[in-house]
Amino acid sequence: MLGERELHGIARRSTAMTVALAVLTLAFGVTAGVRTAQANQLSIQLNAGYVRAIYEGAELMRGVESNLRKLTVSASGAQLQEYLNEISRQAQGAENAITTLPFSGETMQATTKVINQTGDFAASLSDRLARGGAVTEADIRGVDTLIAATVSINAGMNRMIGRLESGEALSAMSFDVLPVETESTNNEAGAYPTLIYDGPFSDASETTHFKALTGGEVTAEQAQQILIDYMGADQITEVRPEGESEIPVAAYEFSLRTGDVRMSAAVTRQGGRVLYVLLASQIPQTNLDAAQCVRNAEEFLARNDYGEMAVSFFYRYQNVMTVNFAAVQDGVLLYPDLVKVQVSMADGRIVGVESANYLKNHTPRTLAEVQVTEEEALSRVSSSLTVENIRLALIPLNTREKLTYEVAAKDAYDNQYLVYIDVVTGQEQKIYQMITDDNGTLAW
Repeated sequence: MLGERELHGIARRSTAMTVALAVLTLAFGVTAGVRTAQANQLSIQLNAGYVRAIYEGAELMRGVESNLRKLTVSASGAQLQEYLNEISRQAQGAENAITTLPFSGETMQATTKVINQTGDFAASLSDRLARGGAVTEADIRGVDTLIAATVSINAGMNRMIGRLESGEALSAMSFDVLPVETESTNNEAGAYPTLIYDGPFSDASETTHFKALTGGEVTAEQAQQILIDYMGADQITEVRPEGESEIPVAAYEFSLRTGDVRMSAAVTRQGGRVLYVLLASQIPQTNLDAAQCVRNAEEFLARNDYGEMAVSFFYRYQNVMTVNFAAVQDGVLLYPDLVKVQVSMADGRIVGVESANYLKNHTPRTLAEVQVTEEEALSRVSSSLTVENIRLALIPLNTREKLTYEVAAKDAYDNQYLVYIDVVTGQEQKIYQMITDDNGTLAW
């Protein structure tokens, strides 16, 4: 999360009255040059800060909107409280980011008012629920009001990002682009007191123990050959050792090239498994569709003996398709065991892999005995949702794993959700909202 950046100019002025006029003139010229260089550097830093704030604020506000929507479809009091706490955290972070941007006073006041009211609403309702209170009809109306307001803010943030990514200079951009309707936020949400934070489970594991790393240590030379075989000897045009790393696990590091595409990679010292391959080049164009890229990613994992894997989600960005895969055991999706594969949409080559979660978690599981039927699980899903599919999935939850029913459903506005119901207790464990656009699907 970004903190507030304070930029300080440096200026010095000579006061010596006995220096000759020529020396003074030279001194002023040099000082002006230093000031100009400093001003240019500060301008670069300021612009970079604005770009980071735009993306950070947009991401946090998307999270706020998604969690507000989850409040309307959750049937679990414990989950409601979790979403409310997350909204409060996300709202504070969004305010920190957005208040660093050079909006006009009117735009800034209207925008931060909505964000503050959202955070206040979440904190107040969370406190009431913690003291044994219940969600009222007025609360639901307040949520609907806040959803409308955050949609408005997110539309403005998305337009700003679109203009940035189309190449528009930051200096030419108008920052008065957030169409916030403040009148509608003065009703239900405003009644609360002012109290001045690429698929689901993709970064869930915090463990430092890598369960899939078995066997003895490999040498740097062996690790290099493992990397070449993994990527395909016919694809690699150059590999160069770059040293070793201990984070997140002891590994040999390499730089490599396939055609004109540069990448970096790491192979674990224990067991000789590829930890990651990171793209370090731009992919210039798109020639392949999503289906072909997914097939290439599936074939890549099959060649490298990952076992049964299922496509979870995929997303396209800057001519690269990122495909999330989850391991499968006895028909159950193992979400902790995720592998992300990046495919060049120019020629279908594999240009990135992230397998840390898979290497941390992948091991045969003894799965819980299912004690709740599908029909019982579906009865626990909010009546405001229409169910489309149900299947078994193992999900990470804090430091544990839970076997659940994954219920795909949609609300009356065709918003898509994944609801996770514990197969033992029947309790709702998690809800994700699925955001789908022309580039793919993401989970919030």
